[in-house]
Amino acid sequence: FVSLTGKRAQGAGPHARNVRNSAKGTSFDWSLAGTGKNVEVNLGLIGRHQADNAVTAIAAAEAWRGVDVSGIERDPALPAMLEALGQVRWPGRLEKVASDPDLWIDVGHTPHALDLVTEAFLDIAPRARTLVVFGVSASKEVQKIAAIVAGRFDHFILTRAHKSGADVASFAGAFAGKDVTIAADTAEAARLAKARAQEEGLAVLALGGLFLAAETQYAWQGGDPKTLDFF
Repeated sequence: FVSLTGKRAQGAGPHARNVRNSAKGTSFDWSLAGTGKNVEVNLGLIGRHQADNAVTAIAAAEAWRGVDVSGIERDPALPAMLEALGQVRWPGRLEKVASDPDLWIDVGHTPHALDLVTEAFLDIAPRARTLVVFGVSASKEVQKIAAIVAGRFDHFILTRAHKSGADVASFAGAFAGKDVTIAADTAEAARLAKARAQEEGLAVLALGGLFLAAETQYAWQGGDPKTLDFF
């Protein structure tokens, strides 16, 4: 799957327009440059960046097959490609892994990734009704990532993953003035988040990287995050 990681293609090729995010995926109008025609595309993935990735993937496939993009609407393989894109799933990328209450996870671990995913999530869940479980690996750009997440939401449980997690004290300052609870580990964070979400009708979003997301999901399901073997 060819990824732009959110950087939109420039030039005369096809572009994603009128992007519409929902809890079930993303739909957009694929404008075929120079033809005045649009093709509706439906993805199971969520976010403007996933729409751009999809357009790039098709353009790359057509280039490999020798199909001129300006005539892509006449390509008999196009419907099959669009159908295949609709079936793509990417575990851990803005994925809903539990319901009643809802738990979403995302494994993004760079400032750019967190910027994209938090922007997309606010299209499908109100900021005021979202509780974020946040922690980040010590080896990442801790301050930049924390600042982005803190700027997008209001209610937080800050914690650290057993695997490589940064001390909460190293990023807690970014959340000054927010509604913040500190949890000693991801097991406590999951327990507190589930209880509050059930009581207040909130959606929970676990952010900060693979280890934080995986441990929170495992603890939510009743497992002990300390027993997870990542490698």
